[in-house]
Amino acid sequence: MKSSDDYAMNTNFEAYQRLASHGVTGVPEVYGIFEDLEGGPIALIISYCDITLWELNSDNGSVDFLTPAQTDRFIAILKSIHEAGVRHCDIRVENLMLAEGGDPVIVDFDRARFNPIPVKKWEMDILRAALRGEYHDFSMHSPGPYDGPTPSAQSEESNGNNVSSVDDSSGEDGGKDGATG
Repeated sequence: MKSSDDYAMNTNFEAYQRLASHGVTGVPEVYGIFEDLEGGPIALIISYCDITLWELNSDNGSVDFLTPAQTDRFIAILKSIHEAGVRHCDIRVENLMLAEGGDPVIVDFDRARFNPIPVKKWEMDILRAALRGEYHDFSMHSPGPYDGPTPSAQSEESNGNNVSSVDDSSGEDGGKDGATG
């Protein structure tokens, strides 16, 4: 039986492969996954990304050290991730990094979901809040299909959630992005 760590590592690997195949930049480059001969993965090798915003923020949680260009780049990276049909599902300052030279990078796709719908407003809202220094409580179930088939079992077609199309320039979807009620 595969452990949750195996599932997370495989999900990360699958997400990074998909992002690379779509030419997404601003995420780590994956060099490979090493598997135990008797079981699942034991190591995922990715490029070095330097430091998280969590490590850089001040005691009050502020991320005011980010330049407007860095903030805009984080938003552009997430849009590219969505356009590649990947939803991160764990956007928080611990997963937002600055590489050497200050280039923004989004990491840690162990909770990712795969869906061809280009943008998820709730996830973009969470990113914008994180870039303002606001914390999203992930103990509360965020809107979106966290339950259901594993990423490799999900088809390239919508999984039936009530999600509307978006205008990528605004990041708005006009709907509740799969939320009910």
